[in-house]
Amino acid sequence: MSDYPDTFPEAQDGDDRLWGAIAHFSTFLPLPLFNLLGPIIVLLAKGDDSYFAKRQAYSALNFQLTVILAYIVCIPFVLIVIGIPMMWFVGLSSVVLVCIAGIKALDGRTFSYPFSIQFFG
Repeated sequence: MSDYPDTFPEAQDGDDRLWGAIAHFSTFLPLPLFNLLGPIIVLLAKGDDSYFAKRQAYSALNFQLTVILAYIVCIPFVLIVIGIPMMWFVGLSSVVLVCIAGIKALDGRTFSYPFSIQFFG
């Protein structure tokens, strides 16, 4: 479970919700390591102004770091073939979970990523 509430009254501002969603959806941009840079940019741009955007950016950043670690764990298993389906599962589940989190952020609600390691925030 998360340490912050499911809904934020201050997130009624469309700008806050948009920045929260950008923190999640920016992880889809096809640039190397942009899955980490997108949430960091949101933190730098709106972290002091919007608690909601800040929480969403930390959540997205923690999840993306967890996904990177999951891929690293899968690499040795590629040699015994099971790693390939594991990588597909990690990739597909991360896409689905990021979509859910981004849509909830647009609605002013939070999403607690399952299995996400809390590195920051």
